[in-house]
Amino acid sequence: MCCALLGAAAVKLSREDIELQFLQKAVALCQDTDKLVRQCMCEQLPALALSLGREPCAVVILPEILELAEDEERAVRCAAIRALGSILHLLPPDLRRARTFPFLRALCTAADISAEVQRCVARLFCGQLIQVAADMDSESDMVMLLAAFRSLSAVKDAQCRACCAAALPTVLRGATPRRYSTHLHGALTALVGDPEVEVRAQMAGGFHECASLLGRERCVQYMRRPLLHMLGDESAAVREAAVRQLPGTLELFAVPGGPDDARAGAELAQALVSLDASLGLDWRSQEAMLLSFPALAQILSGDQIYERFLPIALRCMASGTAPTRVAAAGAAVAFLRCMRKPYQRTELLARLLRDFARGRSCSHRLIFVDVCHALLRLFSARFFKAHLLNPVLELLSDGVVGVRLRAAGLLPLIRQTLTLPRDAEAAAQLDAAMAALQSDPDRDVRFEVQKALAEIDRAGNAAQRAYQEEDRRKEEEEADMQYIPEELERWDGPSSSTYTDRVIISLA
Repeated sequence: MCCALLGAAAVKLSREDIELQFLQKAVALCQDTDKLVRQCMCEQLPALALSLGREPCAVVILPEILELAEDEERAVRCAAIRALGSILHLLPPDLRRARTFPFLRALCTAADISAEVQRCVARLFCGQLIQVAADMDSESDMVMLLAAFRSLSAVKDAQCRACCAAALPTVLRGATPRRYSTHLHGALTALVGDPEVEVRAQMAGGFHECASLLGRERCVQYMRRPLLHMLGDESAAVREAAVRQLPGTLELFAVPGGPDDARAGAELAQALVSLDASLGLDWRSQEAMLLSFPALAQILSGDQIYERFLPIALRCMASGTAPTRVAAAGAAVAFLRCMRKPYQRTELLARLLRDFARGRSCSHRLIFVDVCHALLRLFSARFFKAHLLNPVLELLSDGVVGVRLRAAGLLPLIRQTLTLPRDAEAAAQLDAAMAALQSDPDRDVRFEVQKALAEIDRAGNAAQRAYQEEDRRKEEEEADMQYIPEELERWDGPSSSTYTDRVIISLA
């Protein structure tokens, strides 16, 4: 109780009051014969150090902490190590270099250190330890701490290794990417292949942050093998942790033309196909995997995407859960943009129109609305008007209320693609469809149309000019996109098994 009171009072008193009234008592309690008293007083030392300032901290507090860190009781030693981490920023650089860092290095390499103490030291790397070392000019200090971290990451205790896996992004941030290959790559590789699932899952959770810190070039050079290992891990927990951050991670690998690029692409493709087969009914992981597919356009060839990943996207669009269908729609549109062969692009566009825009299932037609949202983000207005405008106008008069409701949300985006007087006919068709929807039998559809009309009215000239500039850039990129007109016209046309059997109501 006395120790706790001293710590609570220290933050309210001045340095002079502490030194005059109870500093010596606090030091004496650190030497108490009862281990619980020593532990409790050790936990209050950071508060005392903060109130006393730098000089008393270095002269009085630090020696007590270092002595308690060698206490015969493990609980006291752990408390002392935690206290040491809390006061590091108060110590002068030369004192940290001379006493603190060598002490921690000795702890990490000691053969008789207990697992509890190892975990406490490992947790220091998640806090101020690396940041404090990074602020110092000496390369040897950082090298010493990184060597200590590597020692901890290879100990027998699985919980300690898990702590190291959790701390690795923080360590890398403090050490900077230039030291990664020499000092940290071996530790990351070992943690990714650790025999314990807990350690591998912890490493998979922090993998994306490590990759982001390294940047694209180092990521491609050093992180490809660890990523493939995690995606093919035998543990579902590790795969889930890896795939959860896969959309952002794959973007970092989008540096085509690197060394062994074809072989690396083939290995990644195989890993993702195997991952898809292993996910089963885990729709959250499926959604994350599908969200990562657009990045494949910069990593894999169009043929690889067409043969191995387009079937996955179309399958999930047709039979996946609602979130996976939306993600799959975005992936399919991204694939449409990256494919270079006319027959591949033509077939995909025709399938989207035939099986989804004019599909018999209302769920398929609902997914086509998500296709339109994604396509309007990636493609030009000219492309949309040439291939998707008429199917969207048909959805505005669909026989299913839910389809009309979702399609009504596209109205502001469709209006933005039209330029008068060039698109006067299309604008007239859109106005007629909106007028019909304003008298729709369903209240929710009428409300959605009113929202869309209000949004159209709020659209300013500045936003339209920005859209047109971006649209011109998209048109230039689409200049080399070729299709097979005859095939597209045949597949785009009404099908006796899909289009004519669908009930269309007229609201005009």
